[in-house]
Amino acid sequence: MSIEISGPEEGLEITEFQKMALKGEGNPVERLSNGIRQWLPRFWRRPVTDTEVDALVSTAQRAATDPSSAEALLRASLVTAMISPRFLLRTEPDPSDAISSSIRALDGFEIATRLSFFLWGTTPDEELMEAAQRGDLDQIDGIRRHAARLLVDSRSRSLSREFATQWLRIRDLGERGPDQKIFPGIGKNLLKDMRTETIELFDHVLRNRRPIQELVDASYTFVNQRLSQHYGLAPVQGDKFRKVEIEDSRGGGLLSQGSILLATSTRQRTSPVLRGKWILEVLLDDPPPSPPPGAGTLPQPGEPGADLPLREQLEIHRREPACSICHRRMDALGFSLERFNAVGEYRQGEIDDRGELPDGTIISGVKDLSTTIAESDGFPRSLAKNLLTYALGRGVTDADARALLRLETRLKANPTIGDLIDEIVSLDAFRMRKVP
Repeated sequence: MSIEISGPEEGLEITEFQKMALKGEGNPVERLSNGIRQWLPRFWRRPVTDTEVDALVSTAQRAATDPSSAEALLRASLVTAMISPRFLLRTEPDPSDAISSSIRALDGFEIATRLSFFLWGTTPDEELMEAAQRGDLDQIDGIRRHAARLLVDSRSRSLSREFATQWLRIRDLGERGPDQKIFPGIGKNLLKDMRTETIELFDHVLRNRRPIQELVDASYTFVNQRLSQHYGLAPVQGDKFRKVEIEDSRGGGLLSQGSILLATSTRQRTSPVLRGKWILEVLLDDPPPSPPPGAGTLPQPGEPGADLPLREQLEIHRREPACSICHRRMDALGFSLERFNAVGEYRQGEIDDRGELPDGTIISGVKDLSTTIAESDGFPRSLAKNLLTYALGRGVTDADARALLRLETRLKANPTIGDLIDEIVSLDAFRMRKVP
Protein backbone atom coordinates (compact mmCIF):
# COMPACT_ATOMS: atom_id res chain seq x y z
CA MET A 1 0.00 0.00 0.00
CA SER A 2 1.30 3.47 -0.84
CA ILE A 3 0.00 6.98 -0.38
CA GLU A 4 0.80 9.82 -2.75
CA ILE A 5 0.23 13.41 -1.63
CA SER A 6 0.40 16.28 -4.08
CA GLY A 7 0.07 20.01 -3.57
CA PRO A 8 -0.39 22.62 -2.52
CA GLU A 9 -0.78 24.08 -5.98
CA GLU A 10 1.09 27.23 -6.90
CA GLY A 11 -0.86 30.44 -6.59
CA LEU A 12 -3.03 29.42 -3.65
CA GLU A 13 -3.90 32.22 -1.27
CA ILE A 14 -1.74 32.41 1.84
CA THR A 15 -3.63 31.13 4.87
CA GLU A 16 -4.03 32.97 8.17
CA PHE A 17 -1.82 30.34 9.80
CA GLN A 18 0.97 30.98 7.28
CA LYS A 19 0.72 34.71 7.88
CA MET A 20 1.00 34.19 11.64
CA ALA A 21 3.77 31.59 11.39
CA LEU A 22 6.01 33.69 9.12
CA LYS A 23 5.20 37.25 10.11
CA GLY A 24 7.79 39.76 11.22
CA GLU A 25 11.07 41.07 9.93
CA GLY A 26 14.35 39.29 9.34
CA ASN A 27 15.60 36.40 7.27
CA PRO A 28 13.55 33.18 6.76
CA VAL A 29 15.17 31.40 9.73
CA GLU A 30 14.46 34.29 12.10
CA ARG A 31 10.85 34.52 10.93
CA LEU A 32 10.43 30.76 11.32
CA SER A 33 11.86 30.86 14.85
CA ASN A 34 9.51 33.67 15.88
CA GLY A 35 6.53 31.84 14.40
CA ILE A 36 7.38 28.54 16.09
CA ARG A 37 7.20 30.25 19.46
CA GLN A 38 3.61 31.16 18.60
CA TRP A 39 2.22 27.90 17.23
CA LEU A 40 4.30 25.13 18.78
CA PRO A 41 2.77 25.49 22.30
CA ARG A 42 -0.66 24.91 20.73
CA PHE A 43 0.57 21.86 18.84
CA TRP A 44 2.32 20.35 21.87
CA ARG A 45 -0.25 21.67 24.35
CA ARG A 46 2.31 23.14 26.74
CA PRO A 47 5.00 25.86 26.90
CA VAL A 48 8.13 25.17 24.87
CA THR A 49 11.72 25.93 25.76
CA ASP A 50 14.30 27.85 23.72
CA THR A 51 16.18 24.58 23.30
CA GLU A 52 13.14 22.90 21.75
CA VAL A 53 12.55 25.83 19.39
CA ASP A 54 16.21 25.86 18.31
CA ALA A 55 16.15 22.09 17.75
CA LEU A 56 13.05 22.33 15.57
CA VAL A 57 14.54 25.17 13.51
CA SER A 58 17.74 23.17 13.03
CA THR A 59 15.82 20.08 11.90
CA ALA A 60 13.72 22.16 9.50
CA GLN A 61 16.86 23.64 7.93
CA ARG A 62 18.22 20.15 7.26
CA ALA A 63 14.91 18.73 6.01
CA ALA A 64 13.59 21.63 3.90
CA THR A 65 13.61 21.21 0.14
CA ASP A 66 14.88 24.80 -0.13
CA PRO A 67 16.44 26.07 3.14
CA SER A 68 16.39 29.63 1.79
CA SER A 69 12.58 29.59 1.45
CA ALA A 70 10.50 30.56 4.49
CA GLU A 71 7.57 28.46 3.20
CA ALA A 72 9.77 25.38 2.75
CA LEU A 73 11.19 25.82 6.25
CA LEU A 74 7.67 26.12 7.66
CA ARG A 75 6.53 22.93 5.93
CA ALA A 76 9.52 21.01 7.26
CA SER A 77 9.02 22.32 10.79
CA LEU A 78 5.32 21.41 10.73
CA VAL A 79 6.08 17.86 9.64
CA THR A 80 8.69 17.52 12.38
CA ALA A 81 6.37 18.93 15.05
CA MET A 82 3.48 16.68 14.05
CA ILE A 83 5.44 13.41 14.01
CA SER A 84 6.68 14.11 17.52
CA PRO A 85 5.15 12.02 20.34
CA ARG A 86 4.38 15.36 22.02
CA PHE A 87 1.82 15.98 19.25
CA LEU A 88 0.65 12.44 18.56
CA LEU A 89 0.26 11.32 22.17
CA ARG A 90 -1.38 12.91 25.18
CA THR A 91 1.61 12.56 27.46
CA GLU A 92 1.77 13.61 31.12
CA PRO A 93 5.50 13.25 31.90
CA ASP A 94 6.36 13.18 35.58
CA PRO A 95 9.06 15.45 37.06
CA SER A 96 12.44 13.79 37.45
CA ASP A 97 12.15 13.99 41.24
CA ALA A 98 8.66 12.41 41.37
CA ILE A 99 8.43 9.51 43.81
CA SER A 100 7.16 6.22 42.42
CA SER A 101 3.59 5.31 43.49
CA SER A 102 2.98 8.82 44.83
CA ILE A 103 0.04 10.95 43.71
CA ARG A 104 0.84 14.23 41.99
CA ALA A 105 -1.38 17.10 40.88
CA LEU A 106 -1.49 17.72 37.15
CA ASP A 107 -0.24 21.10 36.03
CA GLY A 108 -2.52 23.61 34.33
CA PHE A 109 -1.54 22.58 30.81
CA GLU A 110 -2.19 18.92 31.53
CA ILE A 111 -5.60 19.86 32.96
CA ALA A 112 -6.31 22.00 29.89
CA THR A 113 -5.52 19.04 27.64
CA ARG A 114 -7.75 16.69 29.64
CA LEU A 115 -10.61 19.18 29.61
CA SER A 116 -10.36 19.92 25.92
CA PHE A 117 -10.11 16.34 24.72
CA PHE A 118 -12.88 15.29 27.12
CA LEU A 119 -15.39 17.92 26.05
CA TRP A 120 -14.24 18.87 22.54
CA GLY A 121 -12.24 15.89 21.34
CA THR A 122 -9.44 18.18 20.23
CA THR A 123 -6.58 20.38 21.40
CA PRO A 124 -7.12 23.31 23.84
CA ASP A 125 -7.96 26.70 22.36
CA GLU A 126 -5.95 29.84 23.04
CA GLU A 127 -8.22 30.93 25.90
CA LEU A 128 -7.75 27.63 27.72
CA MET A 129 -3.97 27.74 27.22
CA GLU A 130 -3.90 31.27 28.63
CA ALA A 131 -5.97 30.11 31.61
CA ALA A 132 -3.41 27.38 32.26
CA GLN A 133 -0.59 29.93 32.01
CA ARG A 134 -2.31 32.20 34.56
CA GLY A 135 -2.88 29.34 36.99
CA ASP A 136 -6.68 29.40 36.67
CA LEU A 137 -6.75 25.62 36.27
CA ASP A 138 -4.83 24.98 39.48
CA GLN A 139 -8.06 25.39 41.45
CA ILE A 140 -11.32 23.42 41.22
CA ASP A 141 -13.40 26.58 40.72
CA GLY A 142 -11.30 27.54 37.71
CA ILE A 143 -11.58 24.07 36.20
CA ARG A 144 -15.35 24.10 36.62
CA ARG A 145 -15.65 27.57 35.13
CA HIS A 146 -13.73 26.64 32.01
CA ALA A 147 -15.53 23.29 31.69
CA ALA A 148 -18.80 25.23 31.60
CA ARG A 149 -17.40 27.49 28.86
CA LEU A 150 -16.33 24.51 26.77
CA LEU A 151 -19.73 22.86 27.15
CA VAL A 152 -21.69 25.77 25.66
CA ASP A 153 -19.35 25.89 22.67
CA SER A 154 -20.54 24.03 19.56
CA ARG A 155 -17.39 21.89 19.66
CA SER A 156 -18.85 20.05 22.65
CA ARG A 157 -20.99 18.14 20.12
CA SER A 158 -17.99 15.83 20.17
CA LEU A 159 -19.43 14.40 23.40
CA SER A 160 -22.63 13.46 21.59
CA ARG A 161 -20.87 12.17 18.50
CA GLU A 162 -18.03 10.28 20.19
CA PHE A 163 -18.90 9.59 23.83
CA ALA A 164 -22.59 8.77 23.39
CA THR A 165 -22.01 6.36 20.52
CA GLN A 166 -19.25 4.57 22.46
CA TRP A 167 -21.27 4.37 25.67
CA LEU A 168 -24.36 3.07 23.85
CA ARG A 169 -22.30 0.70 21.65
CA ILE A 170 -23.59 2.01 18.33
CA ARG A 171 -20.41 3.59 17.01
CA ASP A 172 -20.02 0.89 14.33
CA LEU A 173 -23.73 0.65 13.53
CA GLY A 174 -23.09 1.18 9.84
CA GLU A 175 -21.12 -2.08 9.74
CA ARG A 176 -23.79 -4.13 11.55
CA GLY A 177 -26.71 -4.08 9.16
CA PRO A 178 -29.49 -6.68 9.36
CA ASP A 179 -30.03 -9.63 7.04
CA GLN A 180 -30.98 -8.08 3.69
CA LYS A 181 -33.16 -11.05 2.78
CA ILE A 182 -35.39 -10.31 5.77
CA PHE A 183 -35.01 -6.51 5.93
CA PRO A 184 -34.24 -5.45 2.33
CA GLY A 185 -34.95 -1.74 2.86
CA ILE A 186 -32.31 -1.14 5.54
CA GLY A 187 -29.34 0.43 3.77
CA LYS A 188 -26.28 2.39 4.83
CA ASN A 189 -28.07 5.75 4.72
CA LEU A 190 -30.84 4.60 7.04
CA LEU A 191 -28.31 3.10 9.46
CA LYS A 192 -26.52 6.45 9.48
CA ASP A 193 -29.84 8.20 10.17
CA MET A 194 -30.52 5.91 13.13
CA ARG A 195 -27.14 6.75 14.61
CA THR A 196 -27.72 10.46 14.00
CA GLU A 197 -31.09 10.28 15.80
CA THR A 198 -29.32 9.08 18.94
CA ILE A 199 -26.63 11.76 18.65
CA GLU A 200 -29.28 14.46 18.25
CA LEU A 201 -31.18 13.30 21.34
CA PHE A 202 -28.05 13.24 23.50
CA ASP A 203 -26.95 16.64 22.19
CA HIS A 204 -30.38 18.15 22.85
CA VAL A 205 -30.43 16.88 26.45
CA LEU A 206 -26.85 18.11 26.96
CA ARG A 207 -27.20 21.53 25.33
CA ASN A 208 -30.58 22.37 26.85
CA ARG A 209 -29.60 21.17 30.33
CA ARG A 210 -32.44 18.68 30.46
CA PRO A 211 -32.49 16.01 33.20
CA ILE A 212 -30.51 12.91 32.23
CA GLN A 213 -33.65 10.82 32.73
CA GLU A 214 -34.99 12.40 29.54
CA LEU A 215 -32.54 10.28 27.60
CA VAL A 216 -34.75 7.27 28.35
CA ASP A 217 -38.22 8.73 28.94
CA ALA A 218 -38.39 11.61 26.42
CA SER A 219 -41.73 12.20 24.71
CA TYR A 220 -39.95 13.22 21.50
CA THR A 221 -37.21 12.21 19.12
CA PHE A 222 -35.31 13.58 16.09
CA VAL A 223 -35.97 12.31 12.57
CA ASN A 224 -35.56 13.24 8.93
CA GLN A 225 -37.76 12.19 6.02
CA ARG A 226 -36.16 8.77 5.55
CA LEU A 227 -36.27 7.86 9.24
CA SER A 228 -39.80 9.17 9.82
CA GLN A 229 -41.02 6.98 6.96
CA HIS A 230 -39.22 3.98 8.41
CA TYR A 231 -40.87 4.52 11.80
CA GLY A 232 -44.28 5.27 10.29
CA LEU A 233 -44.41 8.73 11.89
CA ALA A 234 -45.99 11.90 10.55
CA PRO A 235 -44.17 12.95 7.36
CA VAL A 236 -41.01 15.06 7.67
CA GLN A 237 -39.51 16.56 4.52
CA GLY A 238 -35.83 16.51 3.60
CA ASP A 239 -32.60 15.25 5.12
CA LYS A 240 -32.54 17.73 8.00
CA PHE A 241 -33.33 16.26 11.42
CA ARG A 242 -36.25 17.79 13.29
CA LYS A 243 -37.62 17.34 16.78
CA VAL A 244 -41.00 15.55 16.70
CA GLU A 245 -43.36 14.45 19.46
CA ILE A 246 -43.95 10.72 19.87
CA GLU A 247 -47.17 8.93 20.82
CA ASP A 248 -47.18 7.33 24.27
CA SER A 249 -47.68 3.83 22.87
CA ARG A 250 -44.42 3.97 20.92
CA GLY A 251 -42.51 5.99 23.48
CA GLY A 252 -39.55 8.27 22.93
CA GLY A 253 -36.04 8.10 24.31
CA LEU A 254 -33.20 5.70 23.61
CA LEU A 255 -35.18 2.49 24.02
CA SER A 256 -37.43 3.16 21.03
CA GLN A 257 -34.64 4.25 18.69
CA GLY A 258 -33.64 2.11 15.75
CA SER A 259 -29.94 2.34 16.57
CA ILE A 260 -30.38 0.70 19.97
CA LEU A 261 -33.00 -1.82 18.86
CA LEU A 262 -30.92 -2.94 15.89
CA ALA A 263 -27.67 -3.13 17.86
CA THR A 264 -29.35 -5.37 20.46
CA SER A 265 -30.89 -7.80 17.97
CA THR A 266 -29.46 -10.55 15.81
CA ARG A 267 -29.29 -9.94 12.07
CA GLN A 268 -32.47 -11.98 11.63
CA ARG A 269 -34.74 -11.25 14.62
CA THR A 270 -35.18 -9.59 17.98
CA SER A 271 -33.31 -10.96 20.99
CA PRO A 272 -34.81 -10.31 24.44
CA VAL A 273 -31.61 -11.74 25.92
CA LEU A 274 -29.31 -9.33 24.05
CA ARG A 275 -31.61 -6.39 24.76
CA GLY A 276 -31.92 -7.23 28.45
CA LYS A 277 -28.17 -7.77 28.79
CA TRP A 278 -27.49 -4.43 27.08
CA ILE A 279 -29.87 -2.61 29.45
CA LEU A 280 -28.19 -4.15 32.50
CA GLU A 281 -24.67 -3.42 31.29
CA VAL A 282 -25.08 -0.05 29.58
CA LEU A 283 -27.96 1.71 31.33
CA LEU A 284 -28.05 0.20 34.82
CA ASP A 285 -24.37 -0.59 35.58
CA ASP A 286 -25.47 -4.04 36.76
CA PRO A 287 -23.93 -6.51 34.31
CA PRO A 288 -24.91 -10.17 34.58
CA PRO A 289 -22.13 -12.70 35.22
CA SER A 290 -20.68 -14.71 32.37
CA PRO A 291 -22.72 -17.76 31.36
CA PRO A 292 -21.71 -20.84 33.37
CA PRO A 293 -20.05 -23.75 31.55
CA GLY A 294 -22.60 -25.87 29.77
CA ALA A 295 -25.30 -23.21 29.95
CA GLY A 296 -26.47 -24.14 26.48
CA THR A 297 -28.11 -22.06 23.78
CA LEU A 298 -31.49 -21.79 22.13
CA PRO A 299 -32.23 -24.49 19.53
CA GLN A 300 -30.91 -23.84 16.04
CA PRO A 301 -33.11 -24.18 12.94
CA GLY A 302 -33.98 -27.85 12.41
CA GLU A 303 -33.34 -28.80 16.05
CA PRO A 304 -36.15 -29.86 18.41
CA GLY A 305 -37.98 -26.83 19.79
CA ALA A 306 -36.73 -24.43 17.11
CA ASP A 307 -40.28 -23.89 15.81
CA LEU A 308 -41.63 -22.79 19.19
CA PRO A 309 -42.30 -19.07 19.80
CA LEU A 310 -39.25 -17.25 21.14
CA ARG A 311 -40.86 -16.62 24.52
CA GLU A 312 -41.50 -20.37 24.98
CA GLN A 313 -37.94 -21.23 23.94
CA LEU A 314 -36.60 -18.86 26.58
CA GLU A 315 -38.98 -20.19 29.22
CA ILE A 316 -37.62 -23.70 28.58
CA HIS A 317 -34.07 -22.36 28.74
CA ARG A 318 -34.77 -20.68 32.10
CA ARG A 319 -35.74 -24.02 33.62
CA GLU A 320 -32.06 -24.91 33.73
CA PRO A 321 -30.96 -23.94 37.27
CA ALA A 322 -27.65 -22.48 36.06
CA CYS A 323 -29.48 -20.12 33.71
CA SER A 324 -32.53 -19.13 35.71
CA ILE A 325 -31.24 -16.30 37.92
CA CYS A 326 -29.63 -14.20 35.19
CA HIS A 327 -32.25 -14.86 32.53
CA ARG A 328 -35.13 -13.85 34.77
CA ARG A 329 -33.67 -10.34 34.85
CA MET A 330 -32.44 -10.13 31.27
CA ASP A 331 -35.46 -11.68 29.64
CA ALA A 332 -37.99 -9.54 31.54
CA LEU A 333 -36.25 -6.34 30.45
CA GLY A 334 -35.83 -7.54 26.88
CA PHE A 335 -39.40 -8.76 26.49
CA SER A 336 -40.60 -5.24 27.28
CA LEU A 337 -39.18 -4.18 23.90
CA GLU A 338 -40.83 -6.95 21.85
CA ARG A 339 -43.24 -4.42 20.36
CA PHE A 340 -40.26 -3.33 18.20
CA ASN A 341 -38.77 -5.59 15.55
CA ALA A 342 -35.05 -6.01 14.90
CA VAL A 343 -34.80 -2.74 12.94
CA GLY A 344 -36.89 -0.53 15.22
CA GLU A 345 -40.25 -0.75 13.47
CA TYR A 346 -43.28 -0.67 15.78
CA ARG A 347 -45.33 -3.87 15.50
CA GLN A 348 -49.11 -3.72 15.70
CA GLY A 349 -51.38 -6.55 16.73
CA GLU A 350 -51.12 -8.95 19.64
CA ILE A 351 -47.58 -8.76 21.00
CA ASP A 352 -46.76 -10.03 24.48
CA ASP A 353 -44.37 -7.34 25.75
CA ARG A 354 -44.71 -8.07 29.45
CA GLY A 355 -41.88 -9.16 31.70
CA GLU A 356 -41.68 -10.10 35.36
CA LEU A 357 -38.60 -9.02 37.32
CA PRO A 358 -37.19 -11.28 40.07
CA ASP A 359 -38.91 -9.15 42.75
CA GLY A 360 -42.29 -9.75 41.12
CA THR A 361 -42.55 -6.34 39.44
CA ILE A 362 -44.37 -6.53 36.12
CA ILE A 363 -43.03 -4.38 33.29
CA SER A 364 -45.41 -3.98 30.39
CA GLY A 365 -43.97 -2.36 27.28
CA VAL A 366 -41.45 0.34 26.56
CA LYS A 367 -43.13 3.05 28.65
CA ASP A 368 -43.00 0.94 31.82
CA LEU A 369 -39.42 -0.02 31.06
CA SER A 370 -38.34 3.59 30.44
CA THR A 371 -39.93 4.73 33.71
CA THR A 372 -38.26 1.89 35.63
CA ILE A 373 -34.82 2.83 34.28
CA ALA A 374 -35.34 6.58 34.71
CA GLU A 375 -36.27 6.10 38.37
CA SER A 376 -33.40 3.71 39.13
CA ASP A 377 -30.17 4.55 40.96
CA GLY A 378 -28.22 2.60 38.37
CA PHE A 379 -28.88 4.92 35.43
CA PRO A 380 -27.11 8.07 36.75
CA ARG A 381 -24.35 5.84 38.15
CA SER A 382 -23.82 4.19 34.77
CA LEU A 383 -23.73 7.50 32.90
CA ALA A 384 -21.32 9.05 35.43
CA LYS A 385 -19.05 5.98 35.37
CA ASN A 386 -18.88 5.93 31.59
CA LEU A 387 -18.30 9.69 31.40
CA LEU A 388 -15.39 9.35 33.85
CA THR A 389 -13.92 6.48 31.83
CA TYR A 390 -14.14 8.61 28.68
CA ALA A 391 -12.66 11.65 30.43
CA LEU A 392 -9.67 9.70 31.76
CA GLY A 393 -9.13 7.52 28.71
CA ARG A 394 -8.83 4.44 30.95
CA GLY A 395 -10.90 2.06 33.02
CA VAL A 396 -12.28 2.97 36.43
CA THR A 397 -10.21 1.74 39.39
CA ASP A 398 -11.43 0.83 42.88
CA ALA A 399 -10.38 4.28 44.09
CA ASP A 400 -12.33 5.90 41.25
CA ALA A 401 -15.38 3.80 42.12
CA ARG A 402 -15.29 5.08 45.69
CA ALA A 403 -15.08 8.65 44.39
CA LEU A 404 -18.07 7.99 42.14
CA LEU A 405 -20.08 6.83 45.15
CA ARG A 406 -19.34 10.12 46.86
CA LEU A 407 -20.26 11.93 43.65
CA GLU A 408 -23.68 10.25 43.64
CA THR A 409 -24.44 11.57 47.11
CA ARG A 410 -23.69 15.15 45.98
CA LEU A 411 -25.90 15.05 42.91
CA LYS A 412 -29.22 16.82 43.08
CA ALA A 413 -32.41 15.10 41.99
CA ASN A 414 -32.77 14.85 38.21
CA PRO A 415 -29.22 15.98 37.37
CA THR A 416 -28.18 17.19 33.94
CA ILE A 417 -25.24 15.88 31.93
CA GLY A 418 -23.56 19.19 32.76
CA ASP A 419 -24.02 18.48 36.48
CA LEU A 420 -22.26 15.14 36.09
CA ILE A 421 -19.42 16.73 34.14
CA ASP A 422 -19.08 19.49 36.75
CA GLU A 423 -18.57 16.84 39.44
CA ILE A 424 -16.27 14.66 37.32
CA VAL A 425 -13.79 17.45 36.52
CA SER A 426 -13.62 18.17 40.27
CA LEU A 427 -12.58 14.62 41.19
CA ASP A 428 -9.01 13.86 42.22
CA ALA A 429 -9.00 11.19 39.51
CA PHE A 430 -9.38 13.92 36.88
CA ARG A 431 -6.99 16.45 38.46
CA MET A 432 -4.25 14.09 39.63
CA ARG A 433 -2.37 11.00 38.54
CA LYS A 434 -0.37 8.23 40.14
CA VAL A 435 3.36 8.24 39.41
CA PRO A 436 4.36 4.81 38.00
